[in-house]
Amino acid sequence: MRYDTPVIDLDADSRERIGGAPAGVDLPDWPTSSRCGQPMTFFAQFAHHPERLDLGAPDRYLLLFQCERAHP
Repeated sequence: MRYDTPVIDLDADSRERIGGAPAGVDLPDWPTSSRCGQPMTFFAQFAHHPERLDLGAPDRYLLLFQCERAHP
């Protein structure tokens, strides 16, 4: 089994980020929770990397969102 330690360049030009807002996502495209209908919280954005995170093409990104509201 292979384990990788992510290396993220968080300089001003980076398209990878943790927290804040994702690059390239406009307000109308912001995801909403299917359970409560409210906007979800952005956690992180990671770029395609052929060894570290293979998303199939160099121009693809993984964006992580989560609903922060309590659900019954």
